[in-house]
Amino acid sequence: MAVTTVVNETGVHVRLTGWESLFGFARRVDIDADQVGSAQRMRWDEVREHFGRRLGSAYLPRGRAGGWFLVTKGRQHLVWCWLDRGEPALVVRTNRFRPGQIAVAASTVTYAEGSEWFTRRVT
Repeated sequence: MAVTTVVNETGVHVRLTGWESLFGFARRVDIDADQVGSAQRMRWDEVREHFGRRLGSAYLPRGRAGGWFLVTKGRQHLVWCWLDRGEPALVVRTNRFRPGQIAVAASTVTYAEGSEWFTRRVT
């Protein structure tokens, strides 16, 4: 039961198993490489301050947040996230509405061979 995020030559791929897939309201989230706009590392509280309405999401014990949120500040879009309080997050902005961005705990990210395109986009 875990959350794994893999960045490779085809894009960013998040896989959830076990209870995480239930509380994250998704089993997988895939973003193709050509749909990635930018990425950056942010603090947990910086990511959460932009969340608007909860659309299929959960706040769990120990400060974990997962699922879908609507962002209404700036460009309106949906955010999918899996975050742990106090842990840095990797935020990936996309060129789509759903998800307009994903935010995952930085500790879940693995950079596979061929991910050089992504590291150039991280600010």
